[in-house]
Amino acid sequence: MKNVWQENKSLIVIACLVLILVCILLYPEIDKIIQAELIVILISITLFYAIQTQKLVRQEESSLAELKRKRTTDFWEKRLIEFYKPYVDKLNNMMEAIHKEHIDRDRIVKMWENTEDFIWKNDYMISENTCKKIEKLNLILYEFQNEKEEKPYKEFGELEKEVREIVIDEWNDIKKNLREAYDIEREEVGHMPSHKIYSSIVEAVQNGKLEEPFTKDDFRKACPDFAEVTYNVFLKKHRVGNPGSNTELFNEVPPGKFELVKPFKYGLD
Repeated sequence: MKNVWQENKSLIVIACLVLILVCILLYPEIDKIIQAELIVILISITLFYAIQTQKLVRQEESSLAELKRKRTTDFWEKRLIEFYKPYVDKLNNMMEAIHKEHIDRDRIVKMWENTEDFIWKNDYMISENTCKKIEKLNLILYEFQNEKEEKPYKEFGELEKEVREIVIDEWNDIKKNLREAYDIEREEVGHMPSHKIYSSIVEAVQNGKLEEPFTKDDFRKACPDFAEVTYNVFLKKHRVGNPGSNTELFNEVPPGKFELVKPFKYGLD
């Protein structure tokens, strides 16, 4: 019955409105008190429908915002994994290759070709200015395969240092953005993270709204005011034995279900 109401809520409300209007218009001789009651009901249903419509609009806006946030964080992670980390490794290999006592020309050519292909595939992940500097550095690298005695060590070294600093700065900016995206509600108390999220979970368990062990879906229903990413990340991120050394707030028993670590943290007992 609940599902029928949820799926056909709009149609049911409209049908009630039409039915009441028909009663008022076709039977004007109805007792004035009854007619007034019908009008009050009509106004109440209209107000209810307006509130429900507003809720749906807000939910839709929230869903769109969450989708946009997820796409953004996914792209940040993609940039870290597919561009920044591999390119820093390439810079390290370049520096190691050109400072060998006897430069391996074939290795330099292969390194140049691989980097050209890498830039061509991933240049959309970085700014145009950064891309130009990386391309220029790669051109200087190519000169090391020439047989000439004089190699552009100084020019390569200076530009490599500049490029490395730019890449590392952008890398750190993305990591900072990801931390902020995944820890929206975090506050720092000394060196320990004190979460509004955690407090809400403890309160929900204490007042019976959330029964242990609980899933992320149970968490979402009991504490509905957080971003979707919170429900997907927070429990596992703070489970006992988590790989990120985050504060251990939950025991995972069994996989996908969680219990609060006792006693509660931050004096919430």
